[in-house]
Amino acid sequence: MEDIDFEKELSSFEDEWTEDNPSDEEEIEEEDQDKESESDDGQSESDVEEVQKVPDLEPEDEEEELDENQEDVSKSFNKKQNSAFAEMRRTNKELQEQLAEKGKYVQVLEQLANEKGMSLDSLVEALEERKLEVEAEQKNMPVEALKRMKELEKRTQELEELQIQQRFNQQMHDLVNNYSLSQDDIDEFFKQVEEKGINVLQSDVETIYKALNFDKLLQKTVEEKRQSELAEKKKRQRTSTEVVKGGGNAPEAEEISDEFVDATLKRFGISI
Repeated sequence: MEDIDFEKELSSFEDEWTEDNPSDEEEIEEEDQDKESESDDGQSESDVEEVQKVPDLEPEDEEEELDENQEDVSKSFNKKQNSAFAEMRRTNKELQEQLAEKGKYVQVLEQLANEKGMSLDSLVEALEERKLEVEAEQKNMPVEALKRMKELEKRTQELEELQIQQRFNQQMHDLVNNYSLSQDDIDEFFKQVEEKGINVLQSDVETIYKALNFDKLLQKTVEEKRQSELAEKKKRQRTSTEVVKGGGNAPEAEEISDEFVDATLKRFGISI
């Protein structure tokens, strides 16, 4: 596949954009040339400017102010665009340097593989095998035993990661159901944990959610309690009205024991 010169492509794109969007200096130079041309034709530019600057011509003043605003917007856009191009060039340069650095190692490995009469993949496999032999010697154990141990460690790690993911999925499912979360609520929650740098995979999801949204949850609980009490009050009023209309006696108030009163006072630190 043919290599693409990103620097050349980027420079070409920037030149095309510059032709369609002349800079402030080019616009000023073109204006100066127009002025010189008009002066050579015998026109009095100063007289024209004086007429245009008459303060009584309010519509022209508004047009001039609009032109200035458009010029400011254009300058701001050009500045941002130039900054974007600079960032693109910097990123492309860093990428090219990284590719060039890696390319050096690849060339060395390919040369070594050719000298050994091996393919690049075979050479890499042989190097990894040699690395295992050295590690096995350091740990005073057979190479095959070290291989099995590493394979077991890899499978154990994969299993742990799978269990962590499954646990997280279940916790998120429970969280959504228990707190009736919408998609916006979920997005906001993930935004919060990202800003705080919290690893939700290694923590209890509900605990984190309650800690980050304590005020909102408290307000919701108070509002639900208020609505419940309001509904209960309306129910009692409706029952009382039905009893009065039916000619019966109003329900007697529930008797409160002395033990309940004492326990309640003690709970709030009140002694009689």
